[in-house]
Amino acid sequence: MKILTVPSAKKEIRRLQNFINLVHSYEANSLEKWIIKEYAYTSSIRERVISGTKRRITSNGIELESEYVKNVFAAKPKDVLHSLVRTNYRAKIEPNYGINNILVFYDSDNEKIQNRLYEVLQKLDTPE
Repeated sequence: MKILTVPSAKKEIRRLQNFINLVHSYEANSLEKWIIKEYAYTSSIRERVISGTKRRITSNGIELESEYVKNVFAAKPKDVLHSLVRTNYRAKIEPNYGINNILVFYDSDNEKIQNRLYEVLQKLDTPE
């Protein structure tokens, strides 16, 4: 557990505010982007399908289904929010995904995603 300090709390507040700003400013101009943006609010595929059904949102004339939403998250990320939401989704369905396999964070100064794969963690655990 990380020890809380004022500088670390300020950094966390900035990180969270950057995420909120990213979601609020995200243009959901396609079905996939609508799913990504809405998932960022609830982290629930079921709620996205229900909401899409209520709004009569379809994919090629077919009612929105869970499999379609899952496929959006399985696809290669096309932007920063897609990557963040995809990581959150995978962490939910794969035990320890977010902890052991990948570290992802949003760097608002450079507006990019930085990934450190499992090998980095293994290098830290491997004595030289």
